[in-house]
Amino acid sequence: MATDPAVGLQLFLDACVENTGREFKPVEGTKYTGSHKKIPILCVSCGEIRKPVRKSVVGTQRCDPCKACSAVAGGRKRRHDAETAIQEVIDVCARRGQPIARTPNTAYEGNQVPIEFLCLSCDETCSPTYGNVVSTGAGPCGTCAKYGFNKNAATKLYFLEHTEKGLAKIGITNVSTSGAYDRVADFTRLGWWERSRTVFDTGREAEAVEQNIHRKLREMGHQVDEKAARKPAATSAATPKSSG
Repeated sequence: MATDPAVGLQLFLDACVENTGREFKPVEGTKYTGSHKKIPILCVSCGEIRKPVRKSVVGTQRCDPCKACSAVAGGRKRRHDAETAIQEVIDVCARRGQPIARTPNTAYEGNQVPIEFLCLSCDETCSPTYGNVVSTGAGPCGTCAKYGFNKNAATKLYFLEHTEKGLAKIGITNVSTSGAYDRVADFTRLGWWERSRTVFDTGREAEAVEQNIHRKLREMGHQVDEKAARKPAATSAATPKSSG
């Protein structure tokens, strides 16, 4: 049995309000012509005319007729949950014996966006992501890291070359101890040759020099080959070798 157009339209308008809590009004051309047809309506919140499909609003999907306002509402919800996310990171770190505290810049903007904290173990700022700490179990502070890159440990700046690919790689890694992961050794197994290395007392010193070298290479027109640089070193970049 066909739905009466007036009844179908009113059900649609009622569903718009029920789904969102916002006001919508009919405009010229607003009429019900079928459950799979678009119906133009005015979103009072943003003042724009939207054309949702009736079935998506009235049916089981219960969609928001205005995608723009829906995105804004979603952003508000995420901001509302920011306090919970920040506190969860603090609590998880505390349980692991890695205490951190808020700073004036502590803010949550997404699971994979760095959040600034103060590490109470070394009194340095750190910027872990919610996902890394809560979901993958990573520590919050690179300075205090027992695994991964330790900015307080002796670190070597290395220069590698891959003759077949015509690439050069500059990166940093902590000086490996017995049984520790050796990043450069991994690269040599993949056909790279270590041409030179310089050892620094701390990772901070090596990192500053590495970043300066990369900046100068970019100024000279060298581009990073992201695919070649991706594995196994996260703190290195590969660039095409200069023919000069």
